[in-house]
Amino acid sequence: MGWQRSIKNKGFTLIELIVVIAILAILAVALIPLINNFIEKSRVSQAMTTFSSVSVAIAAFEADTANLPDQEQITALPNSDLLNNNDNLANWDGPYVNKNANGITPWGGTFVFGLFAIPGVGEEGSDFFFAMFSEDSPPVPGLQQGNKIPGSSLAAIDEKTDGTVDPDSGTFRGDGSGTFVWILRPDVDDDSVSVPQE
Repeated sequence: MGWQRSIKNKGFTLIELIVVIAILAILAVALIPLINNFIEKSRVSQAMTTFSSVSVAIAAFEADTANLPDQEQITALPNSDLLNNNDNLANWDGPYVNKNANGITPWGGTFVFGLFAIPGVGEEGSDFFFAMFSEDSPPVPGLQQGNKIPGSSLAAIDEKTDGTVDPDSGTFRGDGSGTFVWILRPDVDDDSVSVPQE
């Protein structure tokens, strides 16, 4: 009789359900940091790949036209001379980047480049840079700020770019306000360029 009764009641007991839920919760708590770490590593790789691609595109653009793209303004990637011959330059042989390039950073901000006198970089003149903005950046009209870029991701980008983690030196710099730049050409000598003043 006891054997027949156990066949009829095939459900889980409350204790068994609580144990299973507790095990699943422990696994979730253990896996979430690993998944987040993997996502941040992939974002860093994506940012580095975009930087490398744009660096090669700018070098090809410069070789073809003897100019740097969009020197007169800070430009978002989709609006740049790398995709369109906006300035009707002779020998332009683009597009130099994929036509589907949206110029959005892995953290949702905007990739931009242009000329600006970056403090502590060159001795004089303007520096040609490629930058990404985060939510901590000062607002820039027309540019998407994006989400906060974690310090660990910025350190990883700095280390991959310069071989060291120092936001105040090397090719990759952070200005402390949420704007992070790769310096492509320090001290660009072009008197015709209008450079924003601080």
